Amino acid sequence: MSEFNIAIPGARADLPLNVIQAISNQRRQLADPMAAFFYDLNALSGHARQLKAELPEGVELYYAIKANSEAPILETLAPIVDGFELSSGGEIARACGCSQPRPWVLSGPGKLDSDMRQAIANGIEAFHVESVGEIARLQNIARDMGQPQSVLLRINPSLPEAAGSRLQMAGAPTPFGIDEADLAEAVQAVDNASHLKLVGFHVHAMSHQQDVERHQQLIAWYLARWPEWQALARNPEALVQLNVGGGIGVNYLIDQPGGEQQFDWPALCRSLESQLNAMHNPPRLRFEIGRFLTAFCGYYVIEVLDRKFSHGEGFLVCRGGTHQFRLPAAQSHDHPVIHLPQAGTVDGESGSWSVVGQLCTPKDVLSRHRHLQNVAVGDLLVLPLAGAYGYNISHADFLCHPRPAQHFITEHLISDHETSMPQLSLADCTTQNPADPRETSIAVPFTAEAQWRHYPRVQQRVIGQLLQTLLYEQVLSYREASPFPRGGERESCSGGENANRRFLIELGANLYQIDGWQCDSFELIRLDYASICLLSADGDEQSPSFQQLVADLRAQFGQGEGGGSGAMQSGFINELEQTLIKDAQSAAYQQVGLEHPQQLDADALEHYFTDAHSYHPCYKSRLGFSLQDNHRYGPEFALPIRLMWLAVPKRLAHCSSVDRIATREFVDAEAGGEVLARLERWLESRQLTRDDVVLIPVHPWQWNHIAVSVLYPELSRGEVHCLGQGEAIYSAQQSIRTLAPRDRQRPYVKLALSITNTSSTRILARHTVTNGPIITQWLQQLIETDDTARGLGFAILGEVAGAAVDERAFDASRYAGVYGTLGAIWRENVSQYLRPGEQAVPLNGLSQHQRHADGSQTPFIQPWIERFGLEAWTRQLLQVSVLPIIHMLYAEGLGMESHGQNIVVIHRDGWPLRIALKDFHDGVRYSPEHLARPELAPELEPVPASHAALNRNSFIITDDVEAVRDFSCDAFFFIALAEMAIFLRRHFALEEHDFWAMAADVVIAYQQSHPQHRERFELFDVFAPTYEVEALTKRRMFGDAELQARLVPNPMAPFRPQQGERQHEPAEALC
Repeated sequence: MSEFNIAIPGARADLPLNVIQAISNQRRQLADPMAAFFYDLNALSGHARQLKAELPEGVELYYAIKANSEAPILETLAPIVDGFELSSGGEIARACGCSQPRPWVLSGPGKLDSDMRQAIANGIEAFHVESVGEIARLQNIARDMGQPQSVLLRINPSLPEAAGSRLQMAGAPTPFGIDEADLAEAVQAVDNASHLKLVGFHVHAMSHQQDVERHQQLIAWYLARWPEWQALARNPEALVQLNVGGGIGVNYLIDQPGGEQQFDWPALCRSLESQLNAMHNPPRLRFEIGRFLTAFCGYYVIEVLDRKFSHGEGFLVCRGGTHQFRLPAAQSHDHPVIHLPQAGTVDGESGSWSVVGQLCTPKDVLSRHRHLQNVAVGDLLVLPLAGAYGYNISHADFLCHPRPAQHFITEHLISDHETSMPQLSLADCTTQNPADPRETSIAVPFTAEAQWRHYPRVQQRVIGQLLQTLLYEQVLSYREASPFPRGGERESCSGGENANRRFLIELGANLYQIDGWQCDSFELIRLDYASICLLSADGDEQSPSFQQLVADLRAQFGQGEGGGSGAMQSGFINELEQTLIKDAQSAAYQQVGLEHPQQLDADALEHYFTDAHSYHPCYKSRLGFSLQDNHRYGPEFALPIRLMWLAVPKRLAHCSSVDRIATREFVDAEAGGEVLARLERWLESRQLTRDDVVLIPVHPWQWNHIAVSVLYPELSRGEVHCLGQGEAIYSAQQSIRTLAPRDRQRPYVKLALSITNTSSTRILARHTVTNGPIITQWLQQLIETDDTARGLGFAILGEVAGAAVDERAFDASRYAGVYGTLGAIWRENVSQYLRPGEQAVPLNGLSQHQRHADGSQTPFIQPWIERFGLEAWTRQLLQVSVLPIIHMLYAEGLGMESHGQNIVVIHRDGWPLRIALKDFHDGVRYSPEHLARPELAPELEPVPASHAALNRNSFIITDDVEAVRDFSCDAFFFIALAEMAIFLRRHFALEEHDFWAMAADVVIAYQQSHPQHRERFELFDVFAPTYEVEALTKRRMFGDAELQARLVPNPMAPFRPQQGERQHEPAEALC
């Protein structure tokens, strides 16, 4: 069924990742045990689109909101369905409150006069009339209000024998509709009414129908009867509409043998198309579906309060019950149950369990005799298929228990028919015990006090990380107070190695004191953030605030835009401030208590690792994102994302790919069938061919905030056309603009995003989009034609295709606005390089922590170190990571920007095997004169002069061989390996000197095994006394008017091999 994943029985894997995360996030914020509903609106949207797409042309789909009338459900479905079917004044209010108005009808027996007046006043499309008496009442009301009304008569026909279902609404004595024998009288009554117009008939005969053949026969019977019913009217040609109701059932026995099959909607639609095509003048058909639209998106989550046995039967007593989720009792079925174990629960027990609630009645049973493994008090039970007729039909006030929370996991939506995007901003829509149980409120970030609970820790980090970079980049000076040796009295807040130094920093009128480390790795400074304090003149200590630090920085340096003048850039403080706020927001959604995060795949780990960028103080600024945007598109939240697609004239765009890929076919496959169908219709309307346009995906945030503003002239003229959302689902990686597909067989996609993060804009310039596939093809050719490179086994995650709007095609006045704002690069998925039993992890994740349910943390790699031993594991990591970097430097003359985020470690059970490298569209550097095989070097798209002027460090080709070496050394040795060395010392007592000795062993062994590169060992000297590295914070703080860099001591320099001798025995080079 569409995108739903409810393969029962099972555990965590049976639930979508975003649902699991939403459950986990909400449970952490609760004091009492959980009882709540979760609705996956992204899945609902996809399912509804699929049902709509299957219908024959001209057949309409209305949503019967009685199934679930919560506002976010209606907002999600409004752009997709053709209208709503309502049955009360309350539902009228709900439908009219929807941000995107849709046509609606009013059905059901016993309509109040006030309901009918309310419906007329609010612009009802048509009434479904249930009796001759109702015809008379409606005529009087419509006449009094002076507004004629359209009417469909609901028929209760005598049905064919084979048309039965579990719940029969017609063909038997029921309060619904008009008996077929009385239909002529009712038709005449409407024809004679001055303010009523008969437009068709409504036949809703069956409910809970799961037999597609019976439903096909039923609709065929309706269609056969249609001419006879139509002929009863005074003007038969005015009757054009036949509403066949809904009644499509949901199979709630999906965990029973043979019970996996759901109603075959595509088969019904195919049959219906054949039937309509066979008719000379068929009616306009309309379905009004409720349960079959929304059931699959909902989950009722309850917490086990007690586990007991009575007369030999096991019971799990849970928070909640049938007063919140009456569906199983109403349907007389045992609901499927998914067991969601929780970290920290103990004494789990397996067996056959009946799941019951809190009510004082033996009928409070949700499911009987479920075989569940290792269930403990405190575990969660998830009841899927809870999106329809769940909470809304329940007796929620019985025993006065609190009403359940309702959480809506959301995504911005777009209709198949329109290019406007109603922005719901429902990052976490929550109904939590409202005064009116039908009222849904939308949660706004930081409105609850609990959402600020991580602020003190995050504030310490932002202050500490800023101070340590300012000290290291020599913007601030310090004096040392009472230096104490390693293992001294003060313990580190991180639970690792004790601080070895106390720093005193005079800033403005204040004196800051903080403990920390002077590291052996490049003499980096690392501070213990929890130890930061302000010292008063009399020696008192107090915790500084971020605002105090900013005031002191301004007092010291001033503020302005004059780069190089010593004044701080005004945007720098804003970037720090946004980092503080957004990290405090993100911290509340960290995955906590996951027992074995080491078993997550690489893309899931991109969501789990939230503390990257331990050097840059603006590590999470995301300038341009609102707090809702941060929640919606930040990697920590792991929410699903669909791409927008644009059709752009070829003269305004550029696309490219590696030679082995046909660009158009590749992009079409990524766009998917729904987008291509819309494209075909648009091309036909414009008398264009597929060759006339380029398809370009756009991040939904970029579409909302940038794309329309940039391309509105072309959009308004119809030259550029928005094709809506694609079918594929993605989630954000650490870089934010790179998205990982849920389908691991698809490539990653990097999209232009006009935000600033870690002081870098995230646009995607056309020349880099062009160069990505060119550089990929070159690197892969170098590896494939080199025995040593092939033997190392490392992979290049190729950037295989790209597409971008070409800024050169626009008027000069628009060049800057268009530049880099619309582009995409597709990159190979790491999963295609994994062999059975292998997993992958980002290198920067190896120096992060596993978060436990009790609030404690342990190193993510601790289980691996314990299993393989510290030295053996470290040597192996260095072996597989260092060799590819230095081989490409020595053997080919290529520097690569391989920092921790751009290196993926492939391992088996934690043992490193090889690496995969990525992100090369602007991440290589070389001197043509010093390439080993210059004849293979490609011709690259040059960097535009305007781009080079804004970013001095954005270049690929240079004459400076030290710049080539430092490109690798800065990213790999200074950033990636230094972080690893410091982490291993602090948490596993591995001396940094020993770490760098091991790294030197790998390089020396390589040099001894490859003497043919001897001259290049000196040319690209990784044992040089110093490297030049970019002063990132200083550059952001004072601007680019002057080059902001510094020379740093190389920790491998002491291990330089002497001429004719070695200082120590290197490890064997596995080349």
